[in-house]
Amino acid sequence: MMFEWLGRQVQAKREWRKHKRRVDALPADYKTAYQAIERHIWNSGPLDGGMTALYAIRELFDESAAEGRPVLDVTGDDVAAFAANVLAESGSQTWLDKQGDELNSQLRDLLNGPNGR
Repeated sequence: MMFEWLGRQVQAKREWRKHKRRVDALPADYKTAYQAIERHIWNSGPLDGGMTALYAIRELFDESAAEGRPVLDVTGDDVAAFAANVLAESGSQTWLDKQGDELNSQLRDLLNGPNGR
């Protein structure tokens, strides 16, 4: 069991290093945008680390840079919304999402409880 877990951790680290090398190879504007989005995603608190979203963004940036598209044509002017959309599409749940779900569930339970409506 422990060796399997350790093996998965080593593999994940290898994949992350490969990912970061590909980020470093992006054109300067794409690299700058990616790094800012990465910080934003980490600060938004995805419970799974947001890795799927970060890998997807890097792939999109690889393709778009190869096509010669300006980075803001890819992300749009609201880069935070772009990041949130990619995060949501990747299935990542943020801490705020989790707290919102818990609030909704608690309120439903309170309202539908023995004295609720």
